Amino acid sequence: MYKIIFTDLDGTLLPSNKKMTSYTKEVIHAVRSMGIKFILASGRSITSMRNFHKELLLNEPIISYNGAYIEHLGEEIYYHALDKAMAEKLLQFAVENHLYFHFYNKDQLTTLDFYIDHPELLSYSERNGLIPVGIGIADVDFSQVTKWMFVEQNRQKLEFIASQVQGLLGAGANMSFTSDIFFEIYSDVVNKGNAAHYIMDMYGLKAEESISFGDNHNDIELVSMAHLGVAMKNSPDALKNIAMMESQYTSDEDGVAKILEELFLKK
Repeated sequence: MYKIIFTDLDGTLLPSNKKMTSYTKEVIHAVRSMGIKFILASGRSITSMRNFHKELLLNEPIISYNGAYIEHLGEEIYYHALDKAMAEKLLQFAVENHLYFHFYNKDQLTTLDFYIDHPELLSYSERNGLIPVGIGIADVDFSQVTKWMFVEQNRQKLEFIASQVQGLLGAGANMSFTSDIFFEIYSDVVNKGNAAHYIMDMYGLKAEESISFGDNHNDIELVSMAHLGVAMKNSPDALKNIAMMESQYTSDEDGVAKILEELFLKK
């Protein structure tokens, strides 16, 4: 019997317009009424996740920043920052190569002061309802870098940046593509799967009692750790290849809700 469900947001639970349908919300409510925990697990900041958590009337923990930060009932219960030495290397690499980036200083969206009006920052912050700050290079606090993000519209260039970063940091950090334009770096112990295990331990549950849904490279650990790991139809092959199930639905087709309805409500 499944007792806990983990789901990514963008590209998984959320459709392209970022507005959950009433059908999806009704299915989630019905499943939770059966005593099943429902956990949101996203690369988003905790700030940009709270509205979705509230919209679904959830009181379970929230996994944010790809698993770096977990909040429960408004309180931080788990946090891992990027290693200081790794963050210092990233800053030097980005500045030397004139690459746009932003990062989260704990939960504050931050970039260098000369990037504060960069169109990628303006678009990202508006989309996520965040207010960024710009600081000087000498003012960067390397002790609380929750995650670092390179943003690049040219996928080939982004993949080149990723290969350079992988060579630079090696096993000193975890990293993944979280969309077609985002490449993110975080602590070497951070991923959604580890965060999910933390929450299952908190509730006294086992992986055999879990379901997870995802759609991208940063969901690999989350999908692979669950008894039933589901890759959305819109997922890359890297995720589909490790999933127990490949959904026939995309996030724009209420894919998560349709599978939950089949599993729990049509009996």
